[in-house]
Amino acid sequence: MGIELISSILLLMINFILLFFLIKEKKVKKTLLKTIEENKEKIESLKIKYENKLKNEIENSKNKDKIIYQQSKLTSMKELITNLAHQWRQPLSVISVAATSLELYEKSGELKKEDLLKNCILINENAQYLSQTIENFSDMVEKRRTKKIYRIEDAMDIIQKLTATFTGMSNINLILNIKDDISIYGYKYELIQILLNILTNSKEVFEIRDIKDRYIFLDINSDEKEFTINIKDTAGGIEEKNLNKVFEPYFTTKHQEVNTGLGLYISYLIIKNNLKGKIEVSNEEFEYKNKNYKGASFFITLPRT
Repeated sequence: MGIELISSILLLMINFILLFFLIKEKKVKKTLLKTIEENKEKIESLKIKYENKLKNEIENSKNKDKIIYQQSKLTSMKELITNLAHQWRQPLSVISVAATSLELYEKSGELKKEDLLKNCILINENAQYLSQTIENFSDMVEKRRTKKIYRIEDAMDIIQKLTATFTGMSNINLILNIKDDISIYGYKYELIQILLNILTNSKEVFEIRDIKDRYIFLDINSDEKEFTINIKDTAGGIEEKNLNKVFEPYFTTKHQEVNTGLGLYISYLIIKNNLKGKIEVSNEEFEYKNKNYKGASFFITLPRT
């Protein structure tokens, strides 16, 4: 009898405790719901505020990239026009001399058929060279975004033609080493733009530092999945503290009137976003023709498809 009473009392107490916690839980839940409801407007307001802030930041970033891209296009166009002017100077001079010679021969009555034929051939050859130069530069401007299968060796031929004048005038030896006959599917003229940016950068450093032995080595290798391009020079390298800043927009160790610092940044963006590859830079010490050199080394990795 006593045990049954105790059991009943315990059961009653347990039920009471459970009821207490249920009531308390309901009150807590009700309080929480009330608090959430009261702060719902504040939360929604904060959400809208930060969403707008995020949109503004994204828009500002896009505008900044657009400005950088436009400035890069202007810089690239300036470099293209400068190179074009350099490449035209010599053949125009030859044409002028040949035409003047014909005029003088005619006036003096000494014009011979052989001289006429020789000078006409000379004028025609140089005119053809001017036409080909225009075609190369037109390709750079108009066909940069054409994706197709192309041979790396063809791209290197265009590089050599576009840089022939400034490498010659600056006494730069461009040494190409293509291990295989590589064909890839991609944007040929974007790759050409990248290499021109790097080569132009080396040229400027050679001139600023007044380097005597001016070599640029361009080595290309490949396997089944990817191909690599290594461009290194003998210009003394990049300061260690600046190595991790090379691909930042507007970064340059040169005077602003020489370079805006956009070339390598744009090259980085093209490789990463358009060509789906990567580019790295380091300083490299090496030996060439029994002499030791140090220079910047750019290593580009691109997929073959």
